[in-house]
Amino acid sequence: FLPVVDETLVVDNLVLNPFFANGTFTSWTSIGSPTLTANTDYFWHGSQSANIAPAAANEGIEQNLLTVAGGHARIDQAVGKTLHAIAALRATVASAVRLRATFNGTTYTSSSFHSGDDDWEGPTIHVVDVAIPASPTEMQISVESAGTTEFQAGMVVAWIDPITRYTVPTTFINGPHAVEQQDDLARPNGLYLPLGPNNGPKPG
Repeated sequence: FLPVVDETLVVDNLVLNPFFANGTFTSWTSIGSPTLTANTDYFWHGSQSANIAPAAANEGIEQNLLTVAGGHARIDQAVGKTLHAIAALRATVASAVRLRATFNGTTYTSSSFHSGDDDWEGPTIHVVDVAIPASPTEMQISVESAGTTEFQAGMVVAWIDPITRYTVPTTFINGPHAVEQQDDLARPNGLYLPLGPNNGPKPG
């Protein structure tokens, strides 16, 4: 049998359509009026990424995690815990794009900007870790521009500690035979270890 690597199973992921798997980018909302198209030349997983051409600064694409996390009625269970978000982004101009999170639409926590090296920069660079405040009006994560340079978003994942769930993809119709977990986030081609008592699911 030929092993097929499926890295789309992400423990506790709250983001819907995290790999921008369709041309309409279901579950994502535009910030401002960027032009959104599928990019099949550059992608992180699957067969495409979100190609985003902003018309002005601070435009991009966003998703409100409160809906997925259970809404305002249950947010009290998450207050004081940490929201973690990671992304894979690609840009050809330095400081053109970054990952951001906000709980009120005014105050943002941001990752580092992309270096502009015309390649993917992944979840060890585009990282947001922020404490969830009391009575947030939203839990928005976004990929935003600093100008009008076109860029690609290939993956956005977010979770809240502690681990509570993971969902087996619907593409798993006979099995899985085994589930292994990446040992080092920075080494996707490195060691994968079987899940078990000494190797439980890690967030993200």
